[in-house]
Parts: sequence; C-alpha cells; structure tokens
Amino acid sequence: VLSGGAGKLEEFITSAPEKFRTAFDVPQPLCFLQSMVMDAAPQAMKDLLELCKKLEGVSFEPILKVFNGAKDTVEGINVDAIKTPVNKFLSEAKDLVGKLDKTVSAAKMAGGGGGALAGLKKMF
Repeated sequence: VLSGGAGKLEEFITSAPEKFRTAFDVPQPLCFLQSMVMDAAPQAMKDLLELCKKLEGVSFEPILKVFNGAKDTVEGINVDAIKTPVNKFLSEAKDLVGKLDKTVSAAKMAGGGGGALAGLKKMF
C-alpha cells in the first residue's frame, strides 16, 4: 500500500507540471494564439509550476523508511502472545468481576447512589 501510494505521488509530481500547462491552453479555434498568449502566462499557472518544482525537490525516502519499519513491526507482532494471556485472565477474572459489580451496586444502593461526592451536592 505504501509503495503503491508513494508511486502514485511520484507520478503525480512528475506529471503535474504538464497537466497544469495543459489546463491553461488556449482552446480551439484560437489555439494558434497559444505561443503569443503563453509569453504572458497567467500568474496562477506560474505559481502552480513553481510549487511543482519545489515538490520535485522533496525526498519521500525517509518517510517511506519509517512507514516500512512500522509496517514490519506491526506485521511481526505475535497476536497469540497477547491474546492467550488476555483470554486466560478474562476467564479467571469473570467471576471476581461479577462479584465486584454486585458489591459496587449494593454499596451505591445503600449509600444513596452518590458515592463520596453526594455530600457536596447537598452543600450547593
């Protein structure tokens, strides 16, 4: 995905100047005036072409190295090394969590449900 995206970006950067020039072409039947008109090219076209030149100087290689390193790290993660202990904990803690939920619910009902901050509400 990354190399494909980088390839498309590189393709855009190399083809963009020509596409921008084409966008400012004089339409037919007046296309014979193109050479005279392009001597005074529109400022927008000049700006776009200048930005394209700056983009050509940008190297995406360091960014791709970081992304590829991250990709390799993520692909190398052993999911079972995480999944197995978590599932074991889940099965062992299920009853204890249920008991804890019941205890918390009982404490809320006995104390009016407000907990430690309930007294502050009454003050204001």
